[in-house]
Amino acid sequence: MENDTLIRPQALFPVILIAGFFSFPLMLVLLVATILRDPQQEASRQARYLVYIMIGVGLGYINTTKPTEFSDLGYYYWLYNWASTKSLAEYIDLIPKEPVYFIYNYLMRYLTFGNFNLFMIVTTVLMYFPVMAAFDRIFRENGLPVKFAVIAAVIFACFNEYFFYTAQIVRQVLAGSVAFYFVIRMTYENDKWSYIGLACAGLVHASAFIFGIYYILRLTMNWKFKSKVFIIIASFALFGVVVGLVASLSDTESTLTYAAQRAQSGAGDKVHVGWFPLAVCSSVIPMSLLAMWKMDWEKHIVNILILGIFLVVFVLANTANPLFVLRFMEYCYMYIPLCLVLTLCVINLDRLAYMAMFVTLARFVMVLNKGAFQYESFGSICLDGYPLMLIKIFS
Repeated sequence: MENDTLIRPQALFPVILIAGFFSFPLMLVLLVATILRDPQQEASRQARYLVYIMIGVGLGYINTTKPTEFSDLGYYYWLYNWASTKSLAEYIDLIPKEPVYFIYNYLMRYLTFGNFNLFMIVTTVLMYFPVMAAFDRIFRENGLPVKFAVIAAVIFACFNEYFFYTAQIVRQVLAGSVAFYFVIRMTYENDKWSYIGLACAGLVHASAFIFGIYYILRLTMNWKFKSKVFIIIASFALFGVVVGLVASLSDTESTLTYAAQRAQSGAGDKVHVGWFPLAVCSSVIPMSLLAMWKMDWEKHIVNILILGIFLVVFVLANTANPLFVLRFMEYCYMYIPLCLVLTLCVINLDRLAYMAMFVTLARFVMVLNKGAFQYESFGSICLDGYPLMLIKIFS
């Protein structure tokens, strides 16, 4: 009866949202802290999802401060504005072989009233929210405290390497987010939309077709773990054959062909991937195995984590091509927060999960403007509430 009298965290949200008029980042911190301090360790799903969306909005706002010059973001800025010069029929006739993103771009050009800043905010939310919602479902379906899903979401949001991609290789990040969401949905729902959605992710960016390996894992749901390992090795070999066949094509309009050719070239790109990022990605493997073991090889989580292991192995197998590796590491970055928090949860190291969240948040703030791309200073962003944000977005 005592718990019935406690104020649920979502009841405080209207008060906390007022803080957003003075500082949007402060409001986000208060929202997360309120959920994590819930005595019952469980805010409503709607409250958590609101937090995930608001986090995406905050990150999208930071993306609007990145200049469009001297980066791939300039291409997406041009593509966004180019859509207004064509009719829908002309636009569809001219788009390349991966049409879903281009149709999305065309529609968003009008839905966001021709405001590229607003487009970037919406697109950034779509790069984060599906992954965070997928984390949330994994923890719920496995009977784990949902506060860990929130912690994983914050770590994911503060993972600088993933964030830098969101305003750089926009199509690929968006495709990976969609693919990851439908992988998790397919795990727990046997509906046709999951299968269709996962396939469509590859039509946002062809590299997301790599998530198609999950179709095989789904079909072998009831196989033993050793059998799954065998089928994943066989699939890896088959994938290599398919890449070779696709690379032999001469279709220059298809990014699928381009990606396959880039995978086989292995030279010419002046990009270096250090051992430390590869080691961080590789950490997915031991963490996944530990989580699977602690969760008694539960078949659904096994499938989800085996896919993560496959992505890491795929990256390690292509280290001869640094630029190709650098791009595909983005898919591994979605797994690192999940595997880290899931592992700490199942071995009862709650405090380390909180510590990891604080460390990644501090790192995000310190590293934000130390890379090749510059954003508005975080100190300045902290002083932006709703009014200033709206002025900057629509100015």
